[in-house]
Amino acid sequence: MHEHFSESERAWRAIVQRSFFSHGHDSLHARTLSWLAVLCSRQNRNAEAESLFKSAIEIQKQVSGENDIATQSTIRRLVWFYEGCSRYADAEPYRREIIRIDKRIRPNSIETAISINELGLLFSTLGRNEEAASQFEEAIRMRALSENRIAYAAVMNNLARVYHRLGRTADAELFYKKALKIRQEEFGDDFSLTARPRINLAQLYISQARFTDAEPLLKEAIRIDEAEPERWEKRIHGPIPTSVRKEYQHDIMISMRLLAYLYRAQGRNPEAETMNKRFGKLMSRWPGVGTEPVISTPL
Repeated sequence: MHEHFSESERAWRAIVQRSFFSHGHDSLHARTLSWLAVLCSRQNRNAEAESLFKSAIEIQKQVSGENDIATQSTIRRLVWFYEGCSRYADAEPYRREIIRIDKRIRPNSIETAISINELGLLFSTLGRNEEAASQFEEAIRMRALSENRIAYAAVMNNLARVYHRLGRTADAELFYKKALKIRQEEFGDDFSLTARPRINLAQLYISQARFTDAEPLLKEAIRIDEAEPERWEKRIHGPIPTSVRKEYQHDIMISMRLLAYLYRAQGRNPEAETMNKRFGKLMSRWPGVGTEPVISTPL
């Protein structure tokens, strides 16, 4: 694999040199620097990758200006690099720059709403929940987002999770329900994208000791997630990738742990034990999956 990357890198370095000598600092030169940076990042040569990404941004700004889509796309690659390295604080000013460009060239677009949502997700990852809520609220107010119901539901779910963390439980419940309703209308009640909002809503109910409200949501989520791999294979006429199967198993195991907690809290110990055994069997097949805190931490 390393040898493959070395050959690719030599090819891209040759393209970089050729583009520079043929055209100087132009968009092609910036793009080739970006792709060379991607190759370096895949080899964990992160300092070199970062330098190349930043050089590409400066060249693209010189060529296209600071308020151009091509400049924004080049900045976005550096953001993906930082976030892939969990360097969220470094990514933040560039996320803000992406939004600034969006608001300048396409202020009321779905793209701008998505950029605002992405900054909210960054704040959420950093635990800056008030700032995250502010970003999600701004995105939801945009008409362009409300016209895209699938994206609208995703941002609503993000906002509900942040409200949940902030203890704004009534607001969290409202937005969880709205997000779930839209997904049910768009995809059908049994589609996999309706499972996680059910889990999040159940977590909220459990934190309020509303166990009878939480239980059916968790059972439905397990049923949907257990059936989804077979549906996936029918849709694509092939085996489901392990990474995708792992995501479904993760949510199944979270739901099982929540159900076991719920049963135990109600004194239904035999049912709790049965659920823990089911979880244990899955844990032996998927070690380390679904083990994070679940009672007060929405997915």
